[in-house]
Amino acid sequence: MNSLYEINGQAITRFLKHYFLVIFLTGVALGLVGVFASLKIQGVKYSATSSLVQNDNNYTLVQSYTQYVQSDKFNKYMKKEIKNSKWRSKDYRNDYSIALATSGSTSPFFTLTAVSKNEKYSEFLISTATGVFVEHIGQYFSSANVSVVNVKKTAGTYKLKSRLFKVGIIGFIIGAVIAFLVALRKMLFAGVIQDGMFISDVYGVKLLGSFDLNQESK
Repeated sequence: MNSLYEINGQAITRFLKHYFLVIFLTGVALGLVGVFASLKIQGVKYSATSSLVQNDNNYTLVQSYTQYVQSDKFNKYMKKEIKNSKWRSKDYRNDYSIALATSGSTSPFFTLTAVSKNEKYSEFLISTATGVFVEHIGQYFSSANVSVVNVKKTAGTYKLKSRLFKVGIIGFIIGAVIAFLVALRKMLFAGVIQDGMFISDVYGVKLLGSFDLNQESK
């Protein structure tokens, strides 16, 4: 060997044989911890959507509708509707988001999405937001001619699988890396010869022989 710690095939085989399962299980464990922590901290969010269309195919105007949905005027109308609803006393009544997304720069179709931590509240929000948008958009854009294509009132989980998958993968990688480094240090630097082939496998030093110190002398 040119170096005391030069990597060789036997060392890699030994390392994987002794520590692969530990590294893998540590990564899985930390990944699961991350998933449960994410659910505990962020919880589950629900989304409901509606589809709308600019009737005269004036798709250039659709690009400006996002600014209206984000405006104080739109939020004022939303808060007024919420205040007059059965949701006015809920502590999460202001914890929601309304977003507009276009179907492309040359498409007259666009969607509204309502997101909250309560499934039924998200369904209420999308109906309300759609109504508010259609009723008031003409006050700010004279060329607005919007119709509702459909309202998908049944709410579903919002990006739950992708979020938990991402958190789980990050947790797995962190756990596996930590376990890998600990295992590598233990194998190379702990100063313990684990068996008769350890020196040969790890350091590439040819095994000349071995003897048992516990064996009684004859």
